[in-house]
Amino acid sequence: MSGRHDITYEQSAPIEIRLQDGNLTLWLGLSSAFRSHDVTLREEAGLEIGIAQPLGMHQWHDEYFYPLANLVTLLTGARSVRSALRFEHPTIDGRAWEKSVEVVEAYNRERALDQPSDLHNMPTTYRDLEADLPTLIPAWLALSAVARAPLNVFFSVDQKPDMYVEQKFLCVMQALEGFHRTLDPCAGRDASHQERLREIMKSVPQEHRAWLGGCLAFSHEPSLRARIHALIEGCREAITPFVSDEEAFVRTVVKTRNYLVHRTPELAAGAATPDVLWKYCFVLSTLMKAVLFSRLLPSRPNASLLATTSPEYSYLRRSIRLP
Repeated sequence: MSGRHDITYEQSAPIEIRLQDGNLTLWLGLSSAFRSHDVTLREEAGLEIGIAQPLGMHQWHDEYFYPLANLVTLLTGARSVRSALRFEHPTIDGRAWEKSVEVVEAYNRERALDQPSDLHNMPTTYRDLEADLPTLIPAWLALSAVARAPLNVFFSVDQKPDMYVEQKFLCVMQALEGFHRTLDPCAGRDASHQERLREIMKSVPQEHRAWLGGCLAFSHEPSLRARIHALIEGCREAITPFVSDEEAFVRTVVKTRNYLVHRTPELAAGAATPDVLWKYCFVLSTLMKAVLFSRLLPSRPNASLLATTSPEYSYLRRSIRLP
């Protein structure tokens, strides 16, 4: 059987986004491949970054390449890498000029994706967020500038999906704690806390003051338990389907993290066992994504729930129920 099939593709207009030090242009396009009687169509996104001041290669990676790859991973739910890189200069000696550059990666070796992202598995699509992108992308780059380390740690789990579950758990926990610490550093002790420390130190014999000072050095900071509760506070609905008792959940998470870090036998009691550790990884990853969406889209109602729209989330909410 043969016949004619017409396909109409309505291309969106490019989005021009103003950055702090330049501009970014984002566009969609359609590529096609023909083989025998088969036609493959694939929608692709591209972007162009224009910066007024020259940047070193490490700056390009830290300030743009890795943050944008992390953002694509967050929005598509799939590992994202850069497959091609081209630098251009408007003119040299009055002539248009461009040159391809082969890059030795700063932190990891880029790999081509095994397959393009599946639209049906994405938590959100380009058109879902098209109106938000002019503010979302600059907000993400600004957030990445102050929280680069914990964000890179978090998205490293997507870059290495075959890592052991214990390492996944520790990476997600490190990202959550580091992210909260970055955005709420509690950098200065208030006057009452300083006065309290002075009174305590004066009441201790001189020979014990150095030891006690070390023990109290971070006494002004919230505990890990308090940090996790604070992160849950604004995004509770995203993890509620998986957690029946929030306090018990946080207690288990903290005990598990301490056991995996210190490995002392007495910490094993109350820690999650290996057979359920993957469930805690998924719920904590969902929490991190919910927190990120809520910060990126503060004016969007229930923005944190964008972390709950993937088919994986819908499937696992029927099989994960943690204490």
